[in-house]
Amino acid sequence: MTCSPAVLALALLSMTVATDTNTQAPVCESRETCGADIAADGPMSPAAAAAAAASRNALKPIATLRALENLHTPARVPVTFDDILNKQSPWTLIYLVRRLGCGLCRAYVAELSRVKPEFDGMGVKMVAMSQDRLSQQEFEELGVWKGELYFDDSSERPSPTFVTLGAMRGSVLQAFRPSFWKNMGTLRKKQKEVFSTNNFKGDGFQMGGTFLIHRDIGVVWQHVQKVIADDPDVEVVVEKVRETISNLS
Repeated sequence: MTCSPAVLALALLSMTVATDTNTQAPVCESRETCGADIAADGPMSPAAAAAAAASRNALKPIATLRALENLHTPARVPVTFDDILNKQSPWTLIYLVRRLGCGLCRAYVAELSRVKPEFDGMGVKMVAMSQDRLSQQEFEELGVWKGELYFDDSSERPSPTFVTLGAMRGSVLQAFRPSFWKNMGTLRKKQKEVFSTNNFKGDGFQMGGTFLIHRDIGVVWQHVQKVIADDPDVEVVVEKVRETISNLS
């Protein structure tokens, strides 16, 4: 395989040794498996049992997420985590953008935006979050993200939001993983013009991920990147979200 120096540099700056997580909160069917205190009034409906199980087994409990601070809009208006969540339904899909100058990240948010009508139909709000503003203006002017954008402006790196949601750190040791080249090639083919807008500003070793959050439970499905561009096909995300919502409805 041949590649330009820029593409090779992108690979070297962007790999990770982290373990991928693509999981859904487990579902239970009875008070015996959910806990007798959850349904003291009698047998639980399937939806109530599923919600109770998810609440007990949330990948990240909502109380932990609500404790996050230093969150802001693009205009630096302070917000709480609750402000970010969907007000019209329980569901919010958050994509952690590893860095706003990343061409692959831009290509992936363009892909997520392409299927936004399907998320809208399920009552799912789309949110992107970043921990740096180095390419904010360029990212916004590109116009490929159709959801809302927020920032964790904490001084810590990785930021508390990335740490709390389990985003991982990268390593140049993973520069030649076959999965990277495969994922990069797929996104490059789908979003060639967006992919080409890449710059190298920001932390190339920070990974991101995709997280489905229930307003009263927390994270109920997630995919944490293990290498750059380690994002599920957006059609897969749509199906995982649909399946999870069905299990908890």
